[in-house]
Amino acid sequence: LYNAGILPLILLPIIFEEPDIRPFHDFMLSHSPASFTAFRRFYLYLNDDLPDADIPLIIELLERGTNLQSLNVPYDIFELGAHDGAAEAITKLTRLEEFTVTGPMPRSCEKMLSHLQSPLVSIDGYFDWPNDGHADPVLLLSNFQRSLEDVGFYHVVFSSTAFHYPKVTRLSLNQCDTLPLPVLTTVFPNLKELTFSYSLAQVTTEQIEEL
Repeated sequence: LYNAGILPLILLPIIFEEPDIRPFHDFMLSHSPASFTAFRRFYLYLNDDLPDADIPLIIELLERGTNLQSLNVPYDIFELGAHDGAAEAITKLTRLEEFTVTGPMPRSCEKMLSHLQSPLVSIDGYFDWPNDGHADPVLLLSNFQRSLEDVGFYHVVFSSTAFHYPKVTRLSLNQCDTLPLPVLTTVFPNLKELTFSYSLAQVTTEQIEEL
């Protein structure tokens, strides 16, 4: 009954909208290692700030979740004193394909992305570092130039053409200041879908047609 019922449930996306991690954490550990074998998709869509007490629990789930393929975490998991532990745990994941951080990533995430061992296929992030300017995703995500297919950014500035992402077919830009089409067509030569919003309102129809 356990194998027929509980494990298939864990294979489904695990979604949290309220900070109540302890029961799930305890359940997973009590049924380890079988529970973590089935632990593939973990989404934290929290409506409130993440409590400090939940950070170590989430980190432990990430450390044991070696089969995770899709992950959504709030930005404050990297900011409440244990950010090194969270970043290190994510860095060590080797099967992660989809990665989303809701809210502005702290600058410490730059190192995490540069050392991430997983071949990311999809990433969505808010890369705005108030004290250090905007991130250039072309450089930031260079480790995934052969695997990325779907990318979404908030508050980024494209300037470099040092790396190309031939598999990327979808690009979403939000709250960006410019739309550098020559850079985009070089970096993403096979782009099929481009969406943008907010401060990109000044982009002309002619520019879009050029793409």
